[in-house]
Amino acid sequence: MKKLFVIFLLIGNVCFGQSAMACLIQSETGSGTTPPYEVDDVLMKNFRIQDSDKDRIYFDSTDIITATNDTGFVLWEDVDITGIVINTGSTTNHYLTLDGDLNIFSNPIIEYDNGNVQSGGVDLNKMRLQRVSNNLSEPTPTTEYYIDSSVSSSGNGLSEGTAFKTLAEGFAVLSSGVKLWVKQGVYSEGGLSTNLDGTANNPWQIEGYKNNPGDGAELTRSVGMSFDSSELPWLQTTSANGFLMDYAAYFIIKNFQFTEHSDEAIAITHGHHGLIKNVYGDADGGGKTAISWMNDDTGATAKGHVRLERCYGANGTQRVMRFQGRNNRAIDSWAVTSKVTNQDYYFSFYGTRSVANGGSGESTGCSVLDCYINRFPTDTHSGHGVSMKAGGTPVTDIQVVSNGLIENIDIINVAQAIELRHPESYYHVVRDVRGSATLAGEGNTITFRDGTHDNWIENCRQDGGEFSIRFTENDGEHGVQAGGYDNTIVNFISNGAKYHLDIIAGWDNGLAEPPTGNKIINSTFYGGSYLMDNAKDYLSTNEFINCIFDNIPTKKTNSGTFSPTWTDCSFSNGFTAPSGTGIITENPNFVNLTGFEPQNSNLIVGTKINNVDTDFNYNVRSNPTTIGAVKESSE
Repeated sequence: MKKLFVIFLLIGNVCFGQSAMACLIQSETGSGTTPPYEVDDVLMKNFRIQDSDKDRIYFDSTDIITATNDTGFVLWEDVDITGIVINTGSTTNHYLTLDGDLNIFSNPIIEYDNGNVQSGGVDLNKMRLQRVSNNLSEPTPTTEYYIDSSVSSSGNGLSEGTAFKTLAEGFAVLSSGVKLWVKQGVYSEGGLSTNLDGTANNPWQIEGYKNNPGDGAELTRSVGMSFDSSELPWLQTTSANGFLMDYAAYFIIKNFQFTEHSDEAIAITHGHHGLIKNVYGDADGGGKTAISWMNDDTGATAKGHVRLERCYGANGTQRVMRFQGRNNRAIDSWAVTSKVTNQDYYFSFYGTRSVANGGSGESTGCSVLDCYINRFPTDTHSGHGVSMKAGGTPVTDIQVVSNGLIENIDIINVAQAIELRHPESYYHVVRDVRGSATLAGEGNTITFRDGTHDNWIENCRQDGGEFSIRFTENDGEHGVQAGGYDNTIVNFISNGAKYHLDIIAGWDNGLAEPPTGNKIINSTFYGGSYLMDNAKDYLSTNEFINCIFDNIPTKKTNSGTFSPTWTDCSFSNGFTAPSGTGIITENPNFVNLTGFEPQNSNLIVGTKINNVDTDFNYNVRSNPTTIGAVKESSE
């Protein structure tokens, strides 16, 4: 038997099956991130970059491991793995060697399969995409200038006592290695533009502070929060954009508030390698983008590497943050609406054209981690929470977004909470996403759209709302496609959604192809009204394996045929069990509807599926294993 190889984030106290962040919808109480949670088996964990060795990725293990080479590891970054060093006899500080240095703008993700890492002579199992934490210090500037809107007149900017009065004066002296220290207060400026490049070790930087340089406050985030010019500089812009980076690269913007922009707070046109940290933007229903709009289209470099870290964006008319290019990341950030603004996208990641198709590289290795999304329930757009959208059109402009990681996200009242979209959007991993809705007719967790394929969804949950899993297609984009095909969903809990699964026939003329080859494994579906609402067929190439269906009155509604393959599934307290292999009708007797742990050992009859080694709570599965998302206590 292979050893287990998986990581889980412990999210704090749990209430009603959701994290503390989800429970406290209107207020923030902490960062939302804690170290990985260990299960009772061997795993590698805590992948990280640290200051001491920028050409290494360190990691730990939960038991003694060995390895002779780095076979099986794939790193999604601009450097390659050249070797592995195991700290013999220890469980800490193993490392992978690289063929170049990483830097403050690096946002790597990593995976492993079919290598020779072992514990006790036994191979470790497959690891799907996991984050690599960037713990590098921000570079020390070579020159510093100071800006303070409260001074009566400008000095030379070289000290707090001789500060510039305006941001425009600061932008005029920006260059590689320069840092602008901006004191709290109101700045009524805008359209501040630069095309300057820093370098990885000498970026240009703009950082706000309260009383003394370096004391920038982290504001408590909440839906509908107020900004405060006595804490951080507040740019009440007089132009379309607050800051405009036109072909600029290697920059850090930190500790700012933005309002009153009609387009973007921070526009990044063809730029790359940026860190936007502790920035707060509210478009107030007037600006297109609450925080930042990144356009790195097919004529540019696709270099990406922009990170949005501990930010807050609200009330855009189009989006909170748009990324394009490779290795972009949103981490520990909020995207919300607190009023009707018709906000469409919250975090969106767009594809770029591959070299083979005349471009300069695909959008690969992007990640969204530890984020919170909350849509105003009556906003006029139903919303896309996190979107991995290829964009472009087939044949003439093929753009690709692939191998992305979406992990530990709470999403409230968004109709397409996680949207994987277009045939050129594939190989994504979605993990630990919690979707919910406060109003009927709103909310879902995962949408497969316009031919997306070969994605892996694990340990996600939907509470309430209109539907949990959706397949849909827009005939006007990339031609007629299946909603999605060859996708796998494991350890999913769908609690009380009106329709647990949903298929829209096609938004333009109804020519969508039926979804094919999708597998739903070890999942639990409870309550609601219907298992399936399908306007198109959902046929036998689609499978349900080791699933529980309890307290669902009606099997399906709408005109499509619903005849998937059922294997080792249990049906109780609802519609009549369909024909299949290993079908049982055992009542799960759930301990409660928070954890959905069954109390019926007769459910321990499922065949353990390869690479579904743990349950929803990351407890190791046996063989046979419990049907459903959560193990029965006697397994």
